[in-house]
Amino acid sequence: MTRSTAAVVGSGVAGLTAAYLLQKQFDVTLFEADSRLGGHVDTREVDIAGRKLLAEAGFLIYNERTSPGLKRLFAELGVTGQPAALTTDVTCADCGFVHAANPLGTDTTPDRPENIDADTWKRFLDDIARFSAALQEMATSGKETTLVIGELLEQGGFSEYFVRHFLYPRTGSWFVSGYRALEVLPVQFVVNTFKNQGLLEPDPFSSWRMVSEGGREYVRRIAEQLTSVRTATSVNSIRRSDLGIEIHDAAGGSHRFDKAVIATHASQARKILVDATAPERELLGSVQYTPIEVLVHTDTTVLRNDRVGTSPLNVRVSCLTHRTSMDHFHVDVAAVSSLDVPERVLVSYNSVDLIAPERILARASYEHPRFDAINFAAQHRLADLSGPTLAFAGSYFGSGFHEDGCDSAIRAVAALGVTW
Repeated sequence: MTRSTAAVVGSGVAGLTAAYLLQKQFDVTLFEADSRLGGHVDTREVDIAGRKLLAEAGFLIYNERTSPGLKRLFAELGVTGQPAALTTDVTCADCGFVHAANPLGTDTTPDRPENIDADTWKRFLDDIARFSAALQEMATSGKETTLVIGELLEQGGFSEYFVRHFLYPRTGSWFVSGYRALEVLPVQFVVNTFKNQGLLEPDPFSSWRMVSEGGREYVRRIAEQLTSVRTATSVNSIRRSDLGIEIHDAAGGSHRFDKAVIATHASQARKILVDATAPERELLGSVQYTPIEVLVHTDTTVLRNDRVGTSPLNVRVSCLTHRTSMDHFHVDVAAVSSLDVPERVLVSYNSVDLIAPERILARASYEHPRFDAINFAAQHRLADLSGPTLAFAGSYFGSGFHEDGCDSAIRAVAALGVTW
């Protein structure tokens, strides 16, 4: 008996999940413009003194407890997770600030730098307590706010020192946000994200994991189950018709499928959907993206190494310069997975100017959803885009996390008639 056909365009976590679930009832063709599958799942294998080390240039960690979709997906694929070490050093060379703590900075109190006066320091510590309490109160009370972070900071009289040395490195990094992008983040979006990710709970990081064999392993296990995988195949156009879905690729190929999921970035989906409705154009066009340049390298000079620099995650901040993007953020590959290696391998974000070219092992470029009041207000309508023939998926349906992409795919295939 001939099965119906389905196409999935885009092979990030949303596309892979959709393809995996659709394959249970359809013959699935997965289209990917890049030469590899995975999107932000980008595992690089590097050689350190004759030893192979897996470095995650993109997707790194997930919270097993708050990621039911990923947890079930990985279980069905036979993919295991291991605890991720997430202690984060935040340092400032300008004033001598040093703080080693969990990623939110909530489990330890930093020491006052010698050249920061007592009043500034007291205000800084008070601001941390006030901001944390405000998030907790909003999360538990159920009262919603229309404020953005910048307005909350102004109304609350939070200090610039707090913004630079705590809010930016401890909150902005979760949303790949520099100072300016952080200021326009809706407060309610931050509260919802932290609550959904379990970050406001007493022990928020005990259940965070990384894929034991590297994220590429789950990509491989999904791909080998699909009817057809077409990498290096850009899709130029998608159109609905009486016969189903028509897809034209950049090589001139024409394809017809019974159903399809567009699991690209929202901006790409809007571009290739030639018969997009007005609501589709509006909602897909509301999502903007931030470029991220990633380097895998061995240049440890990017770390402050006299007192700190041994934690798995490192963020450098400045008293003098606003970070316009999430930069000077470094991951120690071996330390995150608690491995002992002869040379440290780092993954650095938007830090090209800091790293010696001869120390670079690999490069990657990504785009991450940038959230503001406009797309946050539109998010609740995104689910309405998916219909019985064509559906949409992507991490932009949520907060940009891996589970958001997975969950959006589960909902997309449900709209096409496939339940899991």
